[in-house]
Amino acid sequence: MFESNGKEYVAFLSAGNSLAATPHGDSLWEFALDGTLGPAPAPGKGIGTLHQEGGGTPTTGNAAAGKTVFQANCSTCHGSLGEGGNGGPSLQTIAMAKDAAKVAKQVTNGGGGMQAFKGQLTAQQIADVAAYVSKEIAK
Repeated sequence: MFESNGKEYVAFLSAGNSLAATPHGDSLWEFALDGTLGPAPAPGKGIGTLHQEGGGTPTTGNAAAGKTVFQANCSTCHGSLGEGGNGGPSLQTIAMAKDAAKVAKQVTNGGGGMQAFKGQLTAQQIADVAAYVSKEIAK
């Protein structure tokens, strides 16, 4: 909720979904609480999606950051703990899930029923989720 020119507004952000193959764009819906809607205030400066400096492929990922990436992009199919779920196998028992490089390759290129996340996740996000899967989920 925000106020502008003496009026109160409610705003909702609708973002894309990588699992449904929609773009990671967004839509902003604003509603005036008094039933009228005047011109929306100019948006502030955004930071956009941050990409890795230099364009190289990261060699190490951050498992803590990877947990966030996993929950947002992988848990729908693989379950919130990687136990398997809506079409995705359990990552807790797959041997290759213990190898971060193999996980990163699978996430990047997809295959075996899994979509590719290349172009949807940054190289750093892929390295992070690979670190999380290999260190925290695979047993």
